[in-house]
Amino acid sequence: MKFIEQHPDFKNYSSEKYYTEQIPTSFYNAFQSLIVGKAIKDDESPERILKQACEIIATSLHLRVTSEYGYQPLIEELNFYLSKTQVADFPKQMDIVGEISSKLDLDAATISEIFQEQNIGYEYLHDYHIGAMWNLIDEQIEINSDNISEAIELVDDAHVNVIQHLEQAKEQISRIDNLRARKDALRDCVSALESQVKYLSGEKDFRNGVQNLRNSNFGNSKIIRDASTIWTFVHEDIQDIRHGHTEEFSITVEEALYYIDRITALIKYLSRVNWK
Repeated sequence: MKFIEQHPDFKNYSSEKYYTEQIPTSFYNAFQSLIVGKAIKDDESPERILKQACEIIATSLHLRVTSEYGYQPLIEELNFYLSKTQVADFPKQMDIVGEISSKLDLDAATISEIFQEQNIGYEYLHDYHIGAMWNLIDEQIEINSDNISEAIELVDDAHVNVIQHLEQAKEQISRIDNLRARKDALRDCVSALESQVKYLSGEKDFRNGVQNLRNSNFGNSKIIRDASTIWTFVHEDIQDIRHGHTEEFSITVEEALYYIDRITALIKYLSRVNWK
């Protein structure tokens, strides 16, 4: 299974301890030693193991396939191919490590141990039916987009604009350390909430929509009122949220995530009430 299929939101993983979207160069020294060790233990043909590893990388990265057959030349070729792997994008690196580990039958526990030693936030598992699998180490790893993803799952499919705004927020939140990106993520979440309120109320004006929902006993009036509170905060306290404002307003990562979580919680609530 492709890494990106297992972890489509890997860019939204956050950890102060673990690498979640890169493999440090030092990992490849240990990985190469593991491959060579496997080859040495293969009494019949160590060259076959080395050549297979080289061919996996060459095929994955669309490089020339080695024509070497000797043990030492293949060691040098493996070093070359692994150097090319190091500059590939992260999902591709993970796929290559996984495919080599699976096809060469490298010990899964050892791979995971090396990952832990290198502070890489995944453990490797091998399934004979689907191949490599990568489990996220839960400890000290947060997924900033989890609440957005959950909201997308709950929103009515007919509410197209809500889903589009939330998808855009997921993309922006992957660069949460960038001030403009986190403002854009927050803006898209607010826009999603506005669209949802308008869909559910039938009103063209957001404030009228909130009042309509409160008066119609759509759900808990106090919870729905929070939509106006959030909208006011975002547009009055962060006036450049919509762009075009000459003054730059600051918002920390923690504050942005707090309001994003608060908005998505409200979107999920409105979606659940709507489905009743």
